[in-house]
Amino acid sequence: MFPLFTAKCDPSEVDAIRHMIFEHEQDRSLMAGIEDALQRSNAADFAQYALRLAEILRDHIRKEDDILFGIIDQQLSVEDDAGIVTEFEAFDREFEKRGRDRVLHRLRMLEWKYLSKPA
Repeated sequence: MFPLFTAKCDPSEVDAIRHMIFEHEQDRSLMAGIEDALQRSNAADFAQYALRLAEILRDHIRKEDDILFGIIDQQLSVEDDAGIVTEFEAFDREFEKRGRDRVLHRLRMLEWKYLSKPA
């Protein structure tokens, strides 16, 4: 979605898009830290990375909901939107092939272990 949107958006909006992409990279980095902490059974690092990720995600989702999606709705055509949906569906199919159920099971186990209840 970002490459298409960046190509079509007003130049004044490109910095906001770049910032959202940067936050996605932060998310990936923190997820790598979480995975490493889990593999090393390092609860302190896990907690630190997970808390930081939760903070970033809350703020990021608010920006998407309050700012980004409105801009995207104004800039992208129905055809653009359909193309993005097609790409998301292809990603979901590939994720399912690569072990989505295994990943979701692991997340549920971590959720029960650390939260003692499902979210």
